[in-house]
Amino acid sequence: MKTKLFNQVTFKNLILILMLNLSISTFAVNSIEVDFSSSSNAFVKTVSGTSNGVDTYKTFTITIPFYSNTLDLLSLRTDYAGSCSGSVMINVNGVNSTYASNGNTALHKWYSIPNLPVGTTYYTVKSFCGSVEITGSRQLIRVIIVKEAAPVLNLNIAASCSTNSDGTYNGYISIKGTGTYTNATHLYLKTTAPTTACPSTQMNIPALGNTAANGSINNSGFFSCNTNGTYTVQLLYKRVNLSGNLIVYTIPSGSYNWTDYSFTKTFKMCFNLAEPIRNHLALKNSDIKLTNPVKDVMLLEITNDTNISYEITIYDFSGLIVKKEALTNINKKGPNTINVQNLRKGIYLVEINNGKEIIRKKIIKE
Repeated sequence: MKTKLFNQVTFKNLILILMLNLSISTFAVNSIEVDFSSSSNAFVKTVSGTSNGVDTYKTFTITIPFYSNTLDLLSLRTDYAGSCSGSVMINVNGVNSTYASNGNTALHKWYSIPNLPVGTTYYTVKSFCGSVEITGSRQLIRVIIVKEAAPVLNLNIAASCSTNSDGTYNGYISIKGTGTYTNATHLYLKTTAPTTACPSTQMNIPALGNTAANGSINNSGFFSCNTNGTYTVQLLYKRVNLSGNLIVYTIPSGSYNWTDYSFTKTFKMCFNLAEPIRNHLALKNSDIKLTNPVKDVMLLEITNDTNISYEITIYDFSGLIVKKEALTNINKKGPNTINVQNLRKGIYLVEINNGKEIIRKKIIKE
């Protein structure tokens, strides 16, 4: 009797071991993958390891852009092939997908996970035929969401007037950039003109420097136009996602040490700036000497002019008056000082009016 009972227990254990071994071997047959939407913010995917359905994990590492905190949508897909008399669906961590198909289990089954945060998440994935788990369909997966390195920007964008070979202005505005950058491979400067006469452009930042992801820009011009109106410069992120579609994202002004720029060109800007208001011209450009560039104080020296009183007007690049000052009993033997400490960095137009003639000169405030 004891021998018979021992044989029954041994037989049951043997059957259990065989079933477990069979199950473990069939677990590896099932195929599982991850898919992404057409507008996904997933840009890089790496896969490592395999799952035996018991204690090993297949790992998906997915990279999203620096400005995102979540992967917008992840679809788990199982491709287990077999036959089923009923409907088939995928079950993830005990929750069935809303998708159910016919009995052809070779069809893809998806389970969608929205807004997956940065970090590591574990899933147990099974396929069901009706309400019964399909043997060998179980997989353990690990999904790791990482952000790419954020850019470090120290850029200054400025507008100036283009000149001819003889140094006179030709009516065109030129927008240039200076400064340093890191992790800027997918960053672009988008310049929009006031009219379609000059189409908008999108210039890759590294292309203005040394074409490397980290580098510097040294007075690199990237836009020129002669149309009057307001020009804007924005920062874009552009990259093809894992679905093969180009994603374009506008970096908000004030983020990542970036500020949107705007420059207004009026009819007076970027032309020959010596404009007489009378036929007789006693004041000439050669009579005016200005410190340029300037920091806190602008030094103005006027020679070969009999006038002793002048009105000094300073315009910003949009044509607005930012400072006005009257000089009386002007010193012809030395420079006269004008405080510009409160002016922001940029390009300005200085207008010198002696009551008979007007001379305009450009200065750069550092």
